[in-house]
Amino acid sequence: MKITGAWIDDPMTRGVVDFPELWVMTDAAPEVSISPEKFGGDWTVGKYGPFVKYSCSAREVDAGDFNIRFRGRFPVIVDVTLAVDSVEAPVTQDYALPLTRARQLLRKYEPGWKLLLNDRAAEKEGSLLWLPSNSNLGCRAWDGTQCCGSRPARPIRVNEVDMPLCEAHVREHNDRHAQKRTAKAS
Repeated sequence: MKITGAWIDDPMTRGVVDFPELWVMTDAAPEVSISPEKFGGDWTVGKYGPFVKYSCSAREVDAGDFNIRFRGRFPVIVDVTLAVDSVEAPVTQDYALPLTRARQLLRKYEPGWKLLLNDRAAEKEGSLLWLPSNSNLGCRAWDGTQCCGSRPARPIRVNEVDMPLCEAHVREHNDRHAQKRTAKAS
């Protein structure tokens, strides 16, 4: 199995307010290199080439939960969506990569993007969740067909996602929220 590419899927370019995802393309499905083991009764962790596969039977977890639970024992990981070039149903979201390897792939294939710690997840849940970030993005306000693209003034938090908006769209956003507050007060 060889990694043949990587890219960032940014849902905001389609008008969907959600976090960007790191996608990794391989030429074949990863095979087990270290068999899955049980940890603490609830967790199962295995290695598949450079990828890590983990789960917790007690609850739904993400890489941020894994990084807290196994800090000092395993390297920090980043969730990825794996696309296998040679398989009919090529996409799976069950894999993660060590942070250093994920950063190498971004430098090689998506140099404008970085992996940054999600402050909100750290503050609210004590989670160490790393997410793709690009400081050179234009305004992400969606007009029904495309993003505005103007120079962003500042990010606005929408559904826990920091969405960069230009000055005009920040004003629109603030006006909408002011109208809602006024309507509630009456």
